[in-house]
Amino acid sequence: MIYLKQSTAVNIKIGPFLDDTDGKTAETGLSLTQADVRLSKNGGANAQKNSATAPTHNELGYYTVALSATDTNTLGSLKVMVSKEGALPVWAEYSVLHAKAYDAMFSTGLVELVAAYDNAKTAATQASVNAIPTTPLLAANYTAPDNAGITAIKGKTDNLPASPAAVGSLMNLADGAITDAKIASNAISAAKIASNAIAGAKIATDAVTKIQTGLSTADNLAIVDGLIDTLIARLTETRAGNLDKLAIGAGNTLAHTGNANTFKADVSALAKTTDLNGLATETNATANKNEIKTAIADKPVTPATNIDNLPTKTDIETAKDAIISAMPDIDISTIPDDILDTPIVGTLTVGQVLKVLAAIELGTVTGGGGTSFAYTGKDGTKITLSGVDENGNRGAVNVEFE
Repeated sequence: MIYLKQSTAVNIKIGPFLDDTDGKTAETGLSLTQADVRLSKNGGANAQKNSATAPTHNELGYYTVALSATDTNTLGSLKVMVSKEGALPVWAEYSVLHAKAYDAMFSTGLVELVAAYDNAKTAATQASVNAIPTTPLLAANYTAPDNAGITAIKGKTDNLPASPAAVGSLMNLADGAITDAKIASNAISAAKIASNAIAGAKIATDAVTKIQTGLSTADNLAIVDGLIDTLIARLTETRAGNLDKLAIGAGNTLAHTGNANTFKADVSALAKTTDLNGLATETNATANKNEIKTAIADKPVTPATNIDNLPTKTDIETAKDAIISAMPDIDISTIPDDILDTPIVGTLTVGQVLKVLAAIELGTVTGGGGTSFAYTGKDGTKITLSGVDENGNRGAVNVEFE
């Protein structure tokens, strides 16, 4: 087996190319091209070589073939094939090795490796060799890393400053760093704060002052205390008892649980417009009705809307008789003929179409089974069908009426 170095340009020789007639005469004048040289890399599909250099004859029918680094870029077998008219096919197989393996075999790499081994062996002592641990190197003793734990730790360390030493042992917050936008709603709950976690020693004096600024001051507390004293003084035992009896009923109505009439509204001071005593009596209502009728009677009414000017039943009946008398006489007996004489199929009228249908359904038939036959109606109407084939198709229809 001939070895080649991976991804390295090289010139190889293939042959001999022999005459395809006698099988022994060397072919020394073949015009080989790039496309004539086919490569199969590690059993892959055949393809022309990458190097554009054409093969040249060396001697005795052997030709020099240039391969590029692309041609030798695949580890494993490399088959080179040439088939040219006038000569028998020629092929050669090579093995492409990793560059370091190739150098170790054919370059100074092997010598250097042996020298390094010898130097290490000379420098090593038996004690140092015995000290080399072997048990941890066994596959059975391998422990996979805790990737989930590593990821969790990384998530925390990613939030650390780029240079922790630059901010000291404690990382101080910038002034104004804690804002409303930085704290989610309900983020600080009782469960989040351990008992006695926030002690006096943990809060600076200026922070306490800032917190107190947002709380009730002594002056405000004094005002609240005074209002509470006033409320207690006004809240007598009787009033307190009434408050205890208040309840909200249906429709959110305030009611008294002891006496439902206790909190009814006093309407004695309402204006007379809502006083029941101010409502009209039946006598007053009648008088008002007559006044309204009189007021309406005084208004002018046009004849078009005056009920007294509407026509009577007798007038309407008289007008109806006059309209009927003015209508022209109509001869009803002519209506059927007018309908029968109306054309509906081409020039055929309703009456003629009815005669055709009657002749077909009720008349006699002659010439049945032939290419021409006729229907004759009771009134003499004759329908002749011609050009009739065995399937009943017809070529022409002729209709004669009496």
